[in-house]
Amino acid sequence: MAIVTTTRLREYLDQVKAGTAIDGALGRILERAESIVVDALGFTFFDDGVAWDDIDPTTKRIRSEPSRYLRLPPYRVGSITAIAVLSGTTITTTTVDAAACEETEEHFYLYRPDGWGGVRYAVTAQFGYGPAPASIVELILELAVNIWRQRDQGLFQAGQGVDSANNTVGGGFLKYVGGLNGDQRRIVANVRRRYVEAVH
Repeated sequence: MAIVTTTRLREYLDQVKAGTAIDGALGRILERAESIVVDALGFTFFDDGVAWDDIDPTTKRIRSEPSRYLRLPPYRVGSITAIAVLSGTTITTTTVDAAACEETEEHFYLYRPDGWGGVRYAVTAQFGYGPAPASIVELILELAVNIWRQRDQGLFQAGQGVDSANNTVGGGFLKYVGGLNGDQRRIVANVRRRYVEAVH
């Protein structure tokens, strides 16, 4: 499975012939495009068609800092069902009321006015980064389309230069289109900031 399917890619390449061999080539191109985006993000989202409702809650062991904020792994906001203090490897009966804690929407911090005390907790929730935002899906599709269209040119695109000083046509040039350009890197950075960079 993948964040984006070949069926979605074909919506952008409707002129491409059908066939098993073509689908295989499109699938490999999608894998490459997704790999570029996931490598830039540093994490991945759910596969296409997987929703939060398909994810079972699990329990993770988390060490707190002597702070009012507990940093959690990525999880579904609102899905915490239990927080218990750990004693060694044993989950104790000492619990924290999750409803009394404030969840942040983006950076997976849990605020508790009384603080977390620097001890370890067992937290039960739906963990994961969730479905991919539309901007990431579109970015993967855009990269895949670029790779498909430039595949016979070694991912280089020919262009003609312009001498802006004299307003005349200059020499030709080749531009590599196989990676992320500046605008695409900004999209990745904005998404990444929402998920992995703290604000406090």
